[in-house]
Amino acid sequence: MNKLTPNQNVIRPNIKIQDSAFTHLFRDPEYALKLYQDLHPETEQISKEQIEYVNLENVLGTQGYNDLGFMVKDKLLIFVESQNTRSTNILMRMLFYMAETFEVHLEKTGQNLDSKKPVKIPKPEFYLIYTGDKKDVPKEIKFSEKYFPNSKAIIEITIDVYSRESANDGIIYEYIRFTEIYKEQLNILKDPLLAITKTIDICTRENILAEYLTKRRVEVTDLMITLYDNDKLLADLVHDTKQEGIKEGLKNSAIAFYKSGLTLEKISEVLEIDLGTLESWINNS
Repeated sequence: MNKLTPNQNVIRPNIKIQDSAFTHLFRDPEYALKLYQDLHPETEQISKEQIEYVNLENVLGTQGYNDLGFMVKDKLLIFVESQNTRSTNILMRMLFYMAETFEVHLEKTGQNLDSKKPVKIPKPEFYLIYTGDKKDVPKEIKFSEKYFPNSKAIIEITIDVYSRESANDGIIYEYIRFTEIYKEQLNILKDPLLAITKTIDICTRENILAEYLTKRRVEVTDLMITLYDNDKLLADLVHDTKQEGIKEGLKNSAIAFYKSGLTLEKISEVLEIDLGTLESWINNS
């Protein structure tokens, strides 16, 4: 375990999370298609071959491990899974993801911004899949209200928020229920292997992501244990830092966690530091 001392201002955690449960599920085109159909039931029939994933990893130097983007025909859909709806950085991440994807799209399609004709870009859509415990979740989050309240909006981005209450009985609802059941079982059993095993059994019995969990049981089990282990590592590092009582060490730990790919929401949850303080640390780092 890394110990923070007065001469060691930065903890560099060995944390590399490639997937959350959310991205592991929806990086499979079969389930990305179901996600799209959940959001656009009015759309004519499309196939999973029409799902074109976009690379978010080059934006901001790191990709939040629970962020996902893909294109379908003339639409660009960007998703963030979060247990928090208050972070303004979610909106900023969406803005940067959109700008980067548009730039790549223009290069790929050979369009030139110097042309007199308007360039053609996909219509962006932004979604937050909320997996927290609060009930009074807003249906949408607006860029203007977070950054430019009480003034005429210069830039506007609207994120549609889906929670258990607002989701229908489709793939979004099933995913949120899966996370709820897992948290419940982990709280009861106190062991990640037992918890995910019980969760998969419950979900398959209740037809919640049943096909996915049956086909990819081993992968999902390994993933959830890895995520649990990383959360525990974070908690241990926080304990060591707080034991030393060094605010600067806590700050630098947060910055290191952020650079390793963790979202501010996850860092806030584990470090028990409010999002405003974290955002200030990151923005000034």
